[in-house]
Amino acid sequence: MKKPTSWAPPGQEAPLSSDNEYELVFARIEAVCERAAEKVLHELEAAGSLCDELIAAPMRTWSELVRESRFLTISVANRLLLSAARERTTNPSKAAALAAVTFDLCNRLPGDSAAAGLVAEVRLGALCQLAAARLDLGDRVAAHEALRCAARHLGGSVFDCERAHYALTLGRLRAMQGRIDEALALLDRAATLFAVLGQQEEQGAALTEKGCLLLDAAETQAAELELKRAMQLLGRSTSSRAHLLLQKASHGVIVCRAELRGPELAAELLRRWANKPGSRPNGRPPKK
Repeated sequence: MKKPTSWAPPGQEAPLSSDNEYELVFARIEAVCERAAEKVLHELEAAGSLCDELIAAPMRTWSELVRESRFLTISVANRLLLSAARERTTNPSKAAALAAVTFDLCNRLPGDSAAAGLVAEVRLGALCQLAAARLDLGDRVAAHEALRCAARHLGGSVFDCERAHYALTLGRLRAMQGRIDEALALLDRAATLFAVLGQQEEQGAALTEKGCLLLDAAETQAAELELKRAMQLLGRSTSSRAHLLLQKASHGVIVCRAELRGPELAAELLRRWANKPGSRPNGRPPKK
């Protein structure tokens, strides 16, 4: 009869005595990995239909639906977060509701999950999307509260993506509050982080906000430089959001050129844009 192997601390285990024992261990490891992979694939396949089911249901029922165990996966949370980001362009109210339910779902996921890091990332993303959607709706109080909550969760985060979204949204809020220096610093920080991450559309969004803010502050040359950089980045994307941002940046550049090159061009541009909504991104006509 084989003697039982004595326990040893990790890293000090006795070597296995035969190739057969190694094969048995590797077989068990492979079986565990296969089961884990099957579970992940099943969750991913189910996430799409579950998200479609939730979005098709009345919005007032969403918070109850995500309490059901079948929704309690990180895959569903991630899909809902992506849906919230897409909806912000056309339906910020729906985007806010999706972000809120994503945050709620993340808080219900097991804290000791193997995907705890991803849960934290999605939770932060949901708060940033919620704050951004609230800003789009003009609700500064709710946006500020969402960002305060995000800041509490951000303390130990190592996710540059969520830090960048946080800086972008807080920068927009500070601009609306008239805290221009803080807003410019935050938007610059967001643009830098997005550049490192290779997220050109988000970098373009941050530069567009910064350029328009500089234009409002009568820093016309600096504004033109940032808006041109934004246009280069946004022109590489085909999304509807990028198209809207590109329009905003390009109109801002035209205002800059009008201000820098004289009132005649400004007057001509104003006549040309008279009936075009959103043609003056910062709400301020060129200087006379």
